[in-house]
Amino acid sequence: MASVESHLDADLADVQPLPATPDFSTVRKAANVILSGREFNTSTEPSLRDRLMAIISRWLYRLLSHVAAFGSRSPWIGPLLEWILATVACALLLAWAFRTVRRQRVRMQFETDRQIQQTDERVLNWMREAEQHAASERFRDAVHCLYWASIVALEGRRLWQPDRARTPREYLRLLDPASPISPLLRRQTSSFETIWYGLRPAARPDYDRALELHRQLRSA
Repeated sequence: MASVESHLDADLADVQPLPATPDFSTVRKAANVILSGREFNTSTEPSLRDRLMAIISRWLYRLLSHVAAFGSRSPWIGPLLEWILATVACALLLAWAFRTVRRQRVRMQFETDRQIQQTDERVLNWMREAEQHAASERFRDAVHCLYWASIVALEGRRLWQPDRARTPREYLRLLDPASPISPLLRRQTSSFETIWYGLRPAARPDYDRALELHRQLRSA
């Protein structure tokens, strides 16, 4: 027994003492510190936008509930609302159509005014060039410039589409023979072809006649 007791005493001496168990309050504080971290904070407070949307949703729900209750008591309200919505939709569609047509009309007017301005500018350029040639006594070139000034002026009146590949005779065929412009352009074309293509010398009277025909064409 003495030997067994000595062995037990030796074994007990080798065993390490158990750590002291912490009390519950200490453990709870440590757990609270851990749980207060951002990764464990899953509860988010609704934002101002969410609260406003919730208020609006509740208000719409109550409103629709009242409308539904009123509609059940008054069956005529449904067709009336349908007609009102259809009328509003047609009115909006007509307003959009009128606005679109008005925009297109304004755009077309703007394009027309711009084309007229461009045509007037081109006519003035031909006229200036004719005056310069006449001042230098280059009357063949002056008659040539006056002819094309007349062609550009008639293009501005939408008598034909611009096409520099046409011959003077083709321009004549594009005009209505009964038009008062036709005989004037025919006379100017005949004089221009004789002087320009026929290589006939031109003088001041030829230039004056071409200038007078150009003025008559523009005022016709």
